[in-house]
Amino acid sequence: MALGICKLYDLDTKRIHFETFWDDKMRKEQIEALRNFHLNALYSIACDLNTNNGELKHFKNWRNKLEHNLLIIRDKRDVNYDIFDIIKDEEFVAVTDVEDFKLKTLHLLQITRAAIFSFVYCCRLQTIEEKSESDEEVGPTFIMDFK
Repeated sequence: MALGICKLYDLDTKRIHFETFWDDKMRKEQIEALRNFHLNALYSIACDLNTNNGELKHFKNWRNKLEHNLLIIRDKRDVNYDIFDIIKDEEFVAVTDVEDFKLKTLHLLQITRAAIFSFVYCCRLQTIEEKSESDEEVGPTFIMDFK
């Protein structure tokens, strides 16, 4: 999405990661000047997923454990799940309850859906604005909004 935003608005494409995308001061100023509230929604999601102080930082932790280390999803009723005695190494292992994982995964899907819709509407708004600017040169055009 970050790369899509850069391509849509002709922004610098260096250092593109969804979490750190908004940290670039020049890019942030350019985005704020666009005054597109769908971009504000994406920024809000990125803030929530921030690994340092985001409300949903556990998702990034899980993702990193899945990709680089070990994420154990266990039933909390199972008392003998650590047969190799590796759970104590918190740098290497993250452990979560299966029910908690299901609920948070559903929440993550909802956040993903919101991000996709925000990006789509961001592109749509930009397309409408570009079309209305080009139509002003030719003559008035009516934009129908089917909601």
